[in-house]
Amino acid sequence: MRKTILTIVLAVLAFGSLSAQAAQTGSIFGWGKLVVCGDTSAGFIAIAAGGWYSLGLKDDGSIVAWGDNGAGQCDVPAPNSSFVAIAAGHSHSLGLKDDGTACAWGSNYWGQCNVPAANSDFIAIAGGEAHSLGLKVDGSVVAWGNNYYGQCGIGAPNSGFVAISAGATHSLGLKDDGSVAAWGWNNYGQCDVPAPNSNFIDIGAGSRSLSGNIGVGGSKIKLQKQ
Repeated sequence: MRKTILTIVLAVLAFGSLSAQAAQTGSIFGWGKLVVCGDTSAGFIAIAAGGWYSLGLKDDGSIVAWGDNGAGQCDVPAPNSSFVAIAAGHSHSLGLKDDGTACAWGSNYWGQCNVPAANSDFIAIAGGEAHSLGLKVDGSVVAWGNNYYGQCGIGAPNSGFVAISAGATHSLGLKDDGSVAAWGWNNYGQCDVPAPNSNFIDIGAGSRSLSGNIGVGGSKIKLQKQ
């Protein structure tokens, strides 16, 4: 459960205007602006926080969305079923289906909702401010959307990835050897992974100045093997 909460906190920090936490009963507790939803008492298995909106994944494979919907980021496309993972960008949303396809909706100004072909074999998704990431079963990463700062420019070799995370304008990938790859905007050193770049087991990307271990535009590596 602790790992789930860490993931939620990082999502909130990235775009944080609202917060949410899932309890062991599957209920959601929300606080901050725009905490509006239907029944949140049970059945949730994952949540994600966008710019001014929230997503909740239910145990029946459906997605519930609430908050700001100015770009349609809360309009889950039909059929709203068979989802196994969710991710929220600033004003676009992502859902991973149990057949390995990815769905995206909301703001598409930079093409962040245009999932590239072939849309298959995805095992994880992540949403940045205006770009999206997808991790394939073969360990490669696919990126689409705004690439102004190179946040979609995955370096070679594009292989061996086991986890991904998207900041506002930079991206992170965890490799199967425990190293971290980072690419995109690096004005505050958010892509300069500290030495030794090894033994990492999880990653999270932030986007703005915050207290704690995430700096301006910074990335936080959440856990490291002893």
